[in-house]
Formats: sequence, structure tokens, C-alpha cells
Amino acid sequence: MDHEEILQQHDRMIAEHDRWLDDMQAAQDRLQRAQDRLQRAQDRLQTAQDRLQAAQQEAQQAAEERARAAQASAEARDKAWDEKHKRNIEQLNQILRRAVRLSVRDALNERERRRKAIAEIDEKITQLAAAQLITEEKLNRLIERDERRYGGNGGQ
Repeated sequence: MDHEEILQQHDRMIAEHDRWLDDMQAAQDRLQRAQDRLQRAQDRLQTAQDRLQAAQQEAQQAAEERARAAQASAEARDKAWDEKHKRNIEQLNQILRRAVRLSVRDALNERERRRKAIAEIDEKITQLAAAQLITEEKLNRLIERDERRYGGNGGQ
């Protein structure tokens, strides 16, 4: 392999390295977007929890006010309201459980995607390091050959 071929091979390796860096940046961008999606899901979960807590507080306050206002006549209405309240709370709990399940699933999926991306990046770095060592060895052999051929001064 002559000097020009080695330089061409080196240029191809540099171009491949640049493509790999672009791929790595794209992977990092995808990871960031996924982390952003996870954060938004966690924010939605927190909002749902806050709403649930506020709804529970409002329901408790409303029940206490009605009981104080008209205990005797309110018992029948309170019983019906309590049933509706329980259904609403159960619905909210179901929504919250679903949101938590989805958030956990999304977090686990994201963790697995990140693990795979890191493994791919590690593999690429290993490949690049090996290619760099080969390139350095070939370049050193080329330099040594040129020094032997041309007497070490690089001229003819």
C-alpha cells in the first residue's frame, strides 16, 4: 500500500469517525428528548397528585360544612354524596395508578434505551480506538520505510 492509499484510507477513517460523532450526537439528542418526555410525564403525575389532594381536601371540607349546617336532613344526602365521592376518588385513584404505571413503564423503557445507547457508544469508541492504533502503526511503518528509502530527511 503506497503513501497515497494510506492517506486515502486515513481520510476515509476520519470521515467515518465524523459520521460516528454525528450519530453519537443524534443519539444524545434523542436521549435528551426522551429525558424531557420523562420529565413532562413526571410533571403531569405531580399535577394529578396535587389535584387529587386538593379534591380530597375540598371533599372533606364540603362534607364537614354540610354536616354542621343540617345534620338531621343532610344524612340522606351525605350518604349519596359519599358514594359519589368514593366513585370519584376511585376514578381519580385509577387515573393516578394508570399515570404511575405509564410513568414507570416509560422510565424503564427509557433506562433500557439509554443502556443500549451507551453500549453502542462504547462499542463505537472501542472500534475507533482500534482503528486509531492500526492507523498509527501503519503511519509509523510508512515513516520508517520513507526514512530508510530516502535517508531520513524526507527528500529524494
